Amino acid sequence: TPEAAPFKMTSECRMELRMSREVAENARDQHNLLSFSETAAEISSFFLLSYPPCVVETAKEEAEDKEKGEEEGGVWVIEVVPDFGAEEYEVAVHETKIHVKAASPVGALWAWQSLRQLLPVEVEHSMADLIRDGKVLVPACVIRDAPKFEWRGSMLDCARHFMPVELIERHIELLSLLKINVLHLHLTEDQAWRIAVDAFPLLHNSAWRPGPGGGVEGGLYSKEEVRGLVELARRRGVTVVPEIELPGHCTAALAAYPHLSCSEVQLKVEARWGVYEDVYCLGKDSTLQFLETVLGEVMEIFPSKHIHIGGDEVPFTRWRSCQHCQGRIRAEGLPNEAALQSWAVHRIAAFLQSHGRVLVGWDEILQGSLPSDVVVQAWRGPAGAVAAAKQGLRVVSSPTEHCYLDYDVAVTDLRRAYEFRPVPPEMPPALHPLVLGGEFNMWTEYAPAAVVETKLWP
Repeated sequence: TPEAAPFKMTSECRMELRMSREVAENARDQHNLLSFSETAAEISSFFLLSYPPCVVETAKEEAEDKEKGEEEGGVWVIEVVPDFGAEEYEVAVHETKIHVKAASPVGALWAWQSLRQLLPVEVEHSMADLIRDGKVLVPACVIRDAPKFEWRGSMLDCARHFMPVELIERHIELLSLLKINVLHLHLTEDQAWRIAVDAFPLLHNSAWRPGPGGGVEGGLYSKEEVRGLVELARRRGVTVVPEIELPGHCTAALAAYPHLSCSEVQLKVEARWGVYEDVYCLGKDSTLQFLETVLGEVMEIFPSKHIHIGGDEVPFTRWRSCQHCQGRIRAEGLPNEAALQSWAVHRIAAFLQSHGRVLVGWDEILQGSLPSDVVVQAWRGPAGAVAAAKQGLRVVSSPTEHCYLDYDVAVTDLRRAYEFRPVPPEMPPALHPLVLGGEFNMWTEYAPAAVVETKLWP
């Protein structure tokens, strides 16, 4: 409403939570456990407000709001509206008041991000000066917004090339600004193992590999660094989903512990990209114990409901000639090696389910039967998404033709990316509710850290 006066943000502006103190502190978003008090504190910090947010137990009349706003520099109200959707919000900006309505803390957070997008970019680095000079003007408006999909994701490959913590932190901030609420971190590969695991310290050696020019390159995330990223993401309404690749794309793990492979030969961490035939030996109980121990430690630092296990591009060559894997196939009455992978997915899914988590895998896991609660991430076109939904499985869509941002801009330009729709047009309408949402992927085979941000945020 350009004809109406904007709201002038000053350091004297007060923030009120129109709810009971119990709701303000304890009503937490179901995914990232964000509270209304924390959301209010984040907004107050961004605008350098002098007074901490206060809880107001009862609603006030509009006239009282206006009087208080005029006397004290305006008021920012966050009010709980129980009949709103989980991330739905409404924000109304008047000359003396900003009034946010939301059912959850993350809804209030998205209201802030929408208003932030309406402000000049200078507020991101010169807030103190602009507040002092009275130049932070929030345009008068009314916005009501709600997401169509609950999974709005970004996958960042930290394995092919190491992504510094500072880069991931910036990425989280920008995801939150655009209400992208899932950060999928690809942490293990043939080329590196990136996350500390106390039970298997030799994995840490596989965080580095030969680099160009004869040196080494790589990096390892400590558990404290990961916890810091998860906490920042939580405060920004973003859920971090870890990916631990199995049963393929695991040369880095096999280089550390050769007995986990079928051949048990000593491998080196790969410095080239591709698909390698050495994979986890699923015929050995020790391999399954290793994977469950690793996932157990991963779940301790990642509270996300979903845990990604990869499952893509698994060659069966070693399994065909492995006495342990062939013994497993016979003992379990399996018809072939594809069924052996499916058996392993069932086993890992049950393990995750026993800890209250849900398995996510790339669409190759569709080659066998799957547990009913598994989520399939479809990347090889729309057929995988449709096939998964027809089995009653939930889907995250990320087809290469729209969502692979590592591709050259001549292949995936802005229009092609923007035209992406998570629900394939050929999917029957009755199956549409099974699509959780979409995800754009940033693979880093040819994109070290210095290049990644130019592709993600051109």
